[in-house]
Amino acid sequence: MSKNITKSLLKNVAYCATFALLSGCALTSLNVAEDLLAPSTVLLQSQTINSTKSAQLMEQFALEQQALADASLLNIEAICQPKFLVFKCINDAKKARNERWDAAQINLTAARLYLRTQEANQTKVDLLNKVAAHEAAEKLNAPNRAANAKAFQAKYNAYVKRQADYAAQQAAQAPERAASAAAFNERVSVIEAIKAKRVADNAKRVAEAEAKRLAEE
Repeated sequence: MSKNITKSLLKNVAYCATFALLSGCALTSLNVAEDLLAPSTVLLQSQTINSTKSAQLMEQFALEQQALADASLLNIEAICQPKFLVFKCINDAKKARNERWDAAQINLTAARLYLRTQEANQTKVDLLNKVAAHEAAEKLNAPNRAANAKAFQAKYNAYVKRQADYAAQQAAQAPERAASAAAFNERVSVIEAIKAKRVADNAKRVAEAEAKRLAEE
């Protein structure tokens, strides 16, 4: 076993020890089922997670497990070449890699489901808090809104009354205005008649004077 592989295995052991304290490394010894990513399987695994920190650690650990599974196939042909059953050695290595990778994928999907669910729940809580704060502010401001509405209604009522009073006053003064208008029109008619008579009288005098002048000639 090379120094790098030994270092990676020791690192995984350390991660698992830490992870066990948080969520128990629930799928490190999972018997891989045919339908690895069935919703029920992922949901059941996500329900074993009890905190965001453990979900984040599970996600990180799963990614490293998949990376190690992929790394296990590096130079696999050269490693298996000296053995008698070369193809069986390679197939066994690929099968082991796939099982390890798929088991880690369950943890990875469950961790991300938990994180998304927590984020959605937090968003819902934040929204509910905003709604509650808005309702509290509305309740607090209710007396002010009522007072403002009452003041506005009073101003509106005063405006309506002024309009009604003005209309009534105009109606009451209508006969007087009509009489004044009739008297004015009558005076205008008299003045116009006088003007017309003066014009006619003047024209008559001019005509008479012209006739007399012509008679004298």
